[in-house]
Amino acid sequence: MKTDGENLRLLIRGLGLSQAEAALKMGVSRQTLNAYFNRAELSPDVLQIVKDKLGLIVNPSPSDRMEEATVKYLKQGHTPTIPILSTDQGNVLLMSINAASYAAIEMLCRVVSNQEKIPLETVRTQANQLTHERQRLVEQVLDKLVSVSSPEIKKPDNN
Repeated sequence: MKTDGENLRLLIRGLGLSQAEAALKMGVSRQTLNAYFNRAELSPDVLQIVKDKLGLIVNPSPSDRMEEATVKYLKQGHTPTIPILSTDQGNVLLMSINAASYAAIEMLCRVVSNQEKIPLETVRTQANQLTHERQRLVEQVLDKLVSVSSPEIKKPDNN
């Protein structure tokens, strides 16, 4: 897992900025920015500067990512409620999403394995653990959204 400093360096590169340009935008010296790159963890003050001045979130939490995705979704003109699909439509949609997700995860596992020189099975195991954690988070969010947007729909008992 990359450190906050390494993530910051990669994100700045992704913006196409040089270290000097990024430091100038952040209002710090190039040497200070370089010191940030070498830190395992960045302080909340530094993370706020990075967010305010560069528009970057160095190590977003799942709730940060969810909030960002929700704002983007709403800006695209979507409603904040989930459309209720018929069972057949919902199943087809979920199967399509799952197939594409598994293919993308497999491709990313192979890239990470190759780039980081880690055995493919190790990367797959780590990806599988992360996928299950994220799936539980998504299920919790969807449960909350469905209960808020459609309180008349009851969640089936798993008993």
